[in-house]
Amino acid sequence: MKKVKKLLLITDFFRPEPGGLEGFFTGIARRWPKDHCEVIISSKEKNYLTSPDIRRRFDENEKYPIKRISGEIHPSIFSSQRSVFRNLLQNRLQEFKPTHIIFGQITRETSGAFKDIKDLNIDFSLLLNGSDIKNRLGIINRLFLMKKFRYIFVPSRHLGRAARNAGIPDEKIIYLPPGMEMRIGFNKKTELPAELLRRTKNKKLVIGAGSLLPRKGYDLAITMLKRHPDLQNKIHLLLCGSGPEFHYLQEKIRLLDMEKHVTLTGFIRDEHFAACMRLADLYIQPGCERDDDIGGPEIAIMEAAQFGLPALVGDVGGQSEVVKDGVSGFVLKPGDIDDLADKIRECINSDSLRNKLGRNAKILARKEFGIGGACRTIYKMI
Repeated sequence: MKKVKKLLLITDFFRPEPGGLEGFFTGIARRWPKDHCEVIISSKEKNYLTSPDIRRRFDENEKYPIKRISGEIHPSIFSSQRSVFRNLLQNRLQEFKPTHIIFGQITRETSGAFKDIKDLNIDFSLLLNGSDIKNRLGIINRLFLMKKFRYIFVPSRHLGRAARNAGIPDEKIIYLPPGMEMRIGFNKKTELPAELLRRTKNKKLVIGAGSLLPRKGYDLAITMLKRHPDLQNKIHLLLCGSGPEFHYLQEKIRLLDMEKHVTLTGFIRDEHFAACMRLADLYIQPGCERDDDIGGPEIAIMEAAQFGLPALVGDVGGQSEVVKDGVSGFVLKPGDIDDLADKIRECINSDSLRNKLGRNAKILARKEFGIGGACRTIYKMI
């Protein structure tokens, strides 16, 4: 008789929150065999961007059980996040009886549960992201905990190398094919603000997206546009998203007097993001080399490919794993502002080149960026 593989996902990253990892875990849960998957979301209420009502409606519409720790704590009960999580986990271990557990990250709340799981002889694994290699638990605790996992699933070769360099044994590292779950609302037609349409009129729209982090190098794109005045009349740079670099980029735009040529959206709803992608002509992520660059391929690049956008990306963070140089875009030397400007000119001055790259990007996305490949790999391994 074929063994039933019952999966329990434990993660901070899940829809309807925006983000690539959120979409990844949601896609795994949606594609797992019916009645064989449950989800525990260990995020604290203060870390959510969405409202409790939006999350409740989302959870009710999904076809598998979702338990959020934030919803388990009554205001009048003074329980620690860790104790609430462990009580809920013990309940699901007894009632759902999973055959395998996958953690989305290592936190102080979740790490205390490893002994409970091990005592019940249940295998558990980690889907590694860059923050787990450098998180606040410290290198000794981190490595000790990682060695307890049955497998370390990594979504890119780049992240796999970082895991090996951090001391994770090769036999534990399982590579997943790049994959993504398209965001909610991507099929909705949404009008963009009139001011943005006015700014981009008669110009090519060059877009960057996702969490605004230093390693993405968007400050270099602003500098590039300042140093190449000819491009200011031809393109408008649109940066969609928020994050640690937002206020820095905002101030840089002001200091360089680039307000007419660069737009920062801040946090953006999925349907507006989709509308921006439809309007755009190119996707860019210049990248910059940093010692702490241990992220994987950006989901936003794969999303751009779904919309048929050529991508110009710096060769950092595994981006060359999702952009084929000269086929679906161009892979650039990180920090080379002049090379970025030249490639933008090459693409905007040739409709045939841009359209060819865009068509190839869309084909690549349909063939290789679905979440199904990662889901099948996980199912096979566990």
